[in-house]
Amino acid sequence: MIPTGLSDRPAPGTLFAARALSQAARNATGIEIHPGAAIGRRVFIDHGFGVVIGETAVIGQRVRLYQAVTLGAKRFETDDEGALLKGTPRHPIIEDDVVIYAGVFHDFERWGGCVRGLFRHDWDSNARR
Repeated sequence: MIPTGLSDRPAPGTLFAARALSQAARNATGIEIHPGAAIGRRVFIDHGFGVVIGETAVIGQRVRLYQAVTLGAKRFETDDEGALLKGTPRHPIIEDDVVIYAGVFHDFERWGGCVRGLFRHDWDSNARR
């Protein structure tokens, strides 16, 4: 089961402490994980320098990420007046059993059950490359 991320937000008073811990960990490891990201069990980050996981990113179980993977914002939803909407998913969803190799950026919305490398075209979500 993939964590939803959006409904499981921490209490507002804990956000500062979570963000401070996140920044200290980033300075020590080179891995930046937003405290609001939903991360499943057995996620493995190898050679993690440069890995970035955004606030509304959802990562399933048994996922492997390698260096310089950016799970950043793919879009910003706006209201009728152009103001940014908070709480809407902006980052990719990585389903269970996915491997993402070095240098992959956020040019996708949802990946599941596959292996991804540094490629720039559409993939079948059940493909093994």
